[in-house]
Amino acid sequence: MSSYPSNILNKYSDINKWFTKTIEQPVSVANGTGNGGKRKIEVLTANYDLTNPYKEILLF
Repeated sequence: MSSYPSNILNKYSDINKWFTKTIEQPVSVANGTGNGGKRKIEVLTANYDLTNPYKEILLF
């Protein structure tokens, strides 16, 4: 599942032993402030290991 950071999701991930991966990327659209430091955070949650232990598929 793809989502934004969430304390409730963290709670249920811990209870159910789900795996999470956090991806942080710069925003590609100018935010108008001139400092260009805006970033977006996406959280992937799954009931299987997201670390790719066998290095079979590389997505990121």
